[in-house]
Amino acid sequence: MYQIMSLAFIGLSVAIFLPALLQEIFGISIPFYSWVLLLVLILAFGYFVSFSGVKNSVRYAMVMATIEVIIIAAISIIIITARPSINTVSVFTLYML
Repeated sequence: MYQIMSLAFIGLSVAIFLPALLQEIFGISIPFYSWVLLLVLILAFGYFVSFSGVKNSVRYAMVMATIEVIIIAAISIIIITARPSINTVSVFTLYML
């Protein structure tokens, strides 16, 4: 049940938010019906990975998890180093205002 709901949520969120993101951030306008094509592609890919076997599915999950951790670590480093004056240890001190 989790796999089905997860794939449906991921598919819908990418299909709905990706065209809006492309328009808002990059100014790239794609047709309004493109979400249907995106949804079909995402669901077909998920179906292929799920039914290609446990070994391939776990390998894909491990690769994607590794990429996710690398991206989050890189963004964290960028955020921390962008404004070193406000990123100090003082935020971890316990004191009352």
